[in-house]
Amino acid sequence: MKFSIIIPTLNRPEAVKNTIQNLFNQDFGDFEIIIIDQSSDEYVKKDWPNDRRIIYKHVEFRNVARAKNIGIDKAKGEIIFFCDDDVHIADPLFLTKMLTAFNEAGIDCVVPRIIPLRHNILGVIRERRINSIKKCGYIRWFDRRPISNWDNTASGFVAHAAGVVAYRRQAVKAVKYFDEEFGKGHAYLEDTDFSLRAKSFGFRPYFFSKIYLYHLKMPTGGCRVFKKESYRYWFCRNYRRYIKRHFPKFWPVAMVQQILQELLYSILKGDPKTFKYSLKGILGMRS
Repeated sequence: MKFSIIIPTLNRPEAVKNTIQNLFNQDFGDFEIIIIDQSSDEYVKKDWPNDRRIIYKHVEFRNVARAKNIGIDKAKGEIIFFCDDDVHIADPLFLTKMLTAFNEAGIDCVVPRIIPLRHNILGVIRERRINSIKKCGYIRWFDRRPISNWDNTASGFVAHAAGVVAYRRQAVKAVKYFDEEFGKGHAYLEDTDFSLRAKSFGFRPYFFSKIYLYHLKMPTGGCRVFKKESYRYWFCRNYRRYIKRHFPKFWPVAMVQQILQELLYSILKGDPKTFKYSLKGILGMRS
């Protein structure tokens, strides 16, 4: 089997059904779809109860990194493709193009162009402007934060991978699993952390702009928190973990920078309570 497509999902029934149907519409059929459903109801199982192309598991936790790890254990494909539950794959040649990309010498990780969509006030989805004049997939020098900008027209090797990413099985085998600490609360940086660990084993990510999909950016569902204080806590806490692991010499500078940024944010928002939660995250304390 060529592709194992791992899709963690959480309370996005219509979006994930659309993504699955897009995959069934591909001209390339040698794949399995592994759904790790963290939703309150078993939506996918009800719609495709007997389809052998779908491996379905309903779980009782909410942790996207842990869900991906369960998918890894179930995957049989030569290429393991981590896909979001709210993407629209309009191109029926998407998987064929991805397979062609992997066949090029030295390509072990493929990042497709991700075109973000959004809802306007009338509920109509519209495309955002492309970032073709900006770099993509780089680590920002002054805070070591990963920058994606995957809606881009330039292809090439990049410093990290995040979002919708496909790896050769040997790359995933080398890294083993996602760090589930990044998946707690508001999921942030679990995919970048995985890609940097893969890169340390020599598996470099390559961005292909001609392989594209649309990110629907659903306003509900997903492994995230909506309360502002909780969001700032997990944002700072995961950034701390990421810096300590990948840029340990920069860690003291990064933490001072983050404290000042969060303090300024709380002042501008007129919400000092937010800073208390940010500081707990920066210091690695429990929320």
